Amino acid sequence: MSVDWRGIGPDLPVLSSIDWRAAALSAMAMIAMFRLRLGMLPTLAICGLAGMVLAALG
Repeated sequence: MSVDWRGIGPDLPVLSSIDWRAAALSAMAMIAMFRLRLGMLPTLAICGLAGMVLAALG
């Protein structure tokens, strides 16, 4: 989808193409790092495990 003004404009994302699992994992990572103040490695490990569980579920 694009919005043009005289041939110039940004491309806008198509909301139906968003992967809800990836969006949930990124939100979980932001909460873990900024709200819970976890470090990079624990956050990466937790989100990696959560991603494998989500992938296994379907």
